[in-house]
Amino acid sequence: MHDSPSVVLLVGLVLFASPLAQGADSARERETLRGLTGVRVLVAPLKPEIERDGFIKRQLQTDVERRLHKAGIRVLTDLEREATPGGPLLSITVATATEAPFPHLYALSIMVSCHQNALLERDLSVAAYQAATWSVGTISMVDRQQVGTARESLAQLVDRFINAYLGVNPKPERSRH
Repeated sequence: MHDSPSVVLLVGLVLFASPLAQGADSARERETLRGLTGVRVLVAPLKPEIERDGFIKRQLQTDVERRLHKAGIRVLTDLEREATPGGPLLSITVATATEAPFPHLYALSIMVSCHQNALLERDLSVAAYQAATWSVGTISMVDRQQVGTARESLAQLVDRFINAYLGVNPKPERSRH
């Protein structure tokens, strides 16, 4: 019998087959996005096996950046991010697990979070570099042969970031002339 955490996660997810949404997307967290002029996108490294199955880091990076551009949110370069107050970073993290009882399935966790430099309220001289100020995520089961469909889950999470961002940073109205 396997008793590793990933097996427990796999069994739990199989028993509760619907995706589980999680995160911090309240009005308070959305306020932390107010005044941002853009974000740098960083997709964390993926396990080689999930990339072999079609969930490719470079493709995810491009997908996220295109969605942000289309929504009118500026994607910063590394140099622009360093020069921007708060150093805003939109982090994409994908964690996977597979185990012998379910070799054809991935337990898949996708997290989209905005990280910014912040100061501790109790002592403003203490900086918290790249604190997560906004985040959403999902946990689901995905067949290894269908892992590319998880890109839609990521797109939905990025859309939640876009809505949160635009909710506190509305685009200027265009002139009707």
